[in-house]
Amino acid sequence: MKKRLLLSMLFLAGMLCLTGCEQGQTKEVNASEQEESETPGQGDQEEEEDQDQDDQEKDSQEEEGQDQENQESDQSEVDNSVQHSPDITVYYSNEDATAFDSEEIQMGSFSAENILTALVDKGVVTADVKILSLEVKEVDGKDTIEIDFNNAFASYISSMGTSGEYYIMGGVCNTFLDAYECDQIKITVEGGTLETGHAEYPGYMTQFS
Repeated sequence: MKKRLLLSMLFLAGMLCLTGCEQGQTKEVNASEQEESETPGQGDQEEEEDQDQDDQEKDSQEEEGQDQENQESDQSEVDNSVQHSPDITVYYSNEDATAFDSEEIQMGSFSAENILTALVDKGVVTADVKILSLEVKEVDGKDTIEIDFNNAFASYISSMGTSGEYYIMGGVCNTFLDAYECDQIKITVEGGTLETGHAEYPGYMTQFS
């Protein structure tokens, strides 16, 4: 009887040990599976974080590049605004229409319109003359002005005699060439060649004497 009881107790103890071992192994397997299931999620999160960081760095570089372009553009505008002195020399005919007189004029700011106003004030052209466009560029290695006037310029200069036409053209050319420090100038009217009753002006002109 005691033997049977002892054997039963040993059998139960063995069964309990086996059950405990199986449960331990099950927990280890579950823990391992949980780690494996969590790993891909962590990897995706890390990839997303890396992508976000790369995007932020890219955006930062683009912003820096844009800022640099804006600074260069602003600097270019500043350089253009201080490139020329507001003091210009205006050329016009003397009373006898035999030579050029000149006068230094101080403008509030340097601009083609202000130069034209100075020419109007000295009687070189009339007040209805307007500048449609003005471009300064290099042509054949020479600093060049290309200026386009409205029809009022052609009408006014065509109403002059030969001498008057010469001093009007000379006053305009000399004043703009001196102000912009250029070598030659081309004058057009409404985009076409300037023609008067005395001459045509299809090409580039230098200082009149």
